[in-house]
Amino acid sequence: MVDSIIRCTSALPSNDYKLCPFTRHVFLSGGVAVGKTTILNYIASVFFNVDDIFFVREYIDYDVEGEKRLESLHHGVIKNYQFQKYVLRCYRKQFMSYEFRNARIVIWERHLSEALSIFCENDESLTDEERKDIRKEIDELCEMYNIPSLNNINVKYIKINTAEVEMKWIAQILLNGVIYPMLMKNYKHDLFVLLYCGNLKEQFRRVLQRGRSVELEVYKKSEDLLTINDTYFEFYLKHNELNN
Repeated sequence: MVDSIIRCTSALPSNDYKLCPFTRHVFLSGGVAVGKTTILNYIASVFFNVDDIFFVREYIDYDVEGEKRLESLHHGVIKNYQFQKYVLRCYRKQFMSYEFRNARIVIWERHLSEALSIFCENDESLTDEERKDIRKEIDELCEMYNIPSLNNINVKYIKINTAEVEMKWIAQILLNGVIYPMLMKNYKHDLFVLLYCGNLKEQFRRVLQRGRSVELEVYKKSEDLLTINDTYFEFYLKHNELNN
């Protein structure tokens, strides 16, 4: 817990840093039931109707058809390629808004590159051509809308254990240590936050409490969460090592 807080606040810029006029991005990422939406919603409640900040929602929170699309994927009605293209369409619709294009800070529920790097990583049903097409669309969206790649050296990485730190406190740390300084143009990085639950039983309890039918079918016991958790940690370590 202490390490996470130190890492978070240490990302603040030095006093001699020249103020930067560009949009800043905060990516809230992590596996299932780790607190992404809860933390994002808390921050959104603080900035209700503030034009300077835009919140990019994950497909399942953005589109009323999101959960049905996920069920269609799980039951083999659609392929993962079709599903990931749908996910990217949900992102694109949000990027096309006036509010997104004019925001000084964009707070994300996942980086759009996770469509390929996480959710297609071990999917053998995808052809090479389909992977290339998904990659091409992600790259085009990032270039068109000035979205930082996770390989960009300006993106810094922290991780926070949501089993040890209360969600409201995590949101407050991000507000005081990152978002308010960004609003004052006094923060020199974009930030990727890996949220994880260090207590597997607590994470599974959250899955059960949320009650999404697909998740209940996939995660029948707490150990079933290990694969997605490990994939995210590998993803985090890979990019953190590249950028530091």
